[in-house]
Amino acid sequence: DPADVARFIYHTDELKKDMIGEYLGDGDDFCCQVMDLFLDNLDFGNELFDKALREFLYTFRLPGEAQKIDRIMQRFAKKFYSQYTGPVFQNQDSIYILAFSTIMLNTDLHSPQIKKKMTKEEFVRNNRGINDGKDLPSEYLENLYQRILDDEIVTKDELIFPNAYKRGWLYKRGPSKKKLWYILDPSGLHCFQKDTDKEPIQSYEIQHLSFKRQMLNKPNAKRFPITITYHPNNKKTDIKLYVTNQPTYIDWLSALDNCLFKNKSNVVD
Repeated sequence: DPADVARFIYHTDELKKDMIGEYLGDGDDFCCQVMDLFLDNLDFGNELFDKALREFLYTFRLPGEAQKIDRIMQRFAKKFYSQYTGPVFQNQDSIYILAFSTIMLNTDLHSPQIKKKMTKEEFVRNNRGINDGKDLPSEYLENLYQRILDDEIVTKDELIFPNAYKRGWLYKRGPSKKKLWYILDPSGLHCFQKDTDKEPIQSYEIQHLSFKRQMLNKPNAKRFPITITYHPNNKKTDIKLYVTNQPTYIDWLSALDNCLFKNKSNVVD
């Protein structure tokens, strides 16, 4: 029964993610039914396009065959558009094209084999006219590019801290301006030298963290400050960080708000 197979694939973590992708991308009628029923486990209502795509691709690894990727992206687009209520996308095809384009961008930006990376301007230009013959808003595409640059789309078995609210590069405020990789998850804030490291160089426990909302409404600013307070054993230390663009800044503030509020009432207005 396709429903039983879809349920088994979705709920069995031990299955190899590459084999799931190969199976779901198969053109056999039974596999296509499984793909549709597999998607029924996901709710994309009120989600950003790239967040929905991340959630989808988190569950399996895309196959290498272009035809299989095409089938998978077609069904993702159909599912996403069926729940979409926003003003940006005019039809299902625009979502399908952008999903394909985003996957290529993700590979381009994060593959060490690709030396000359796609620029933000090139990404916007490559996606002109895909929205029922019209352009998607440039700001929408620029923000999408930035989120993919900040946080690679990966499958569940490639992630440490798989339940993270946010992961990405942050700069330390001060003379060093050191760039480090941070992961915020229900256990706390974890700092790494590199985004490929498996062990953090420092962790801050969630119960000792708090932060004050400080929205900087200056889109063209060069630095957007984030201050998180760490207070174990009544010893208060400010973790002073910053990012260099407003979309990433807003994403981090939202993640901190959601994570700290959910785990403990330690968000200060």
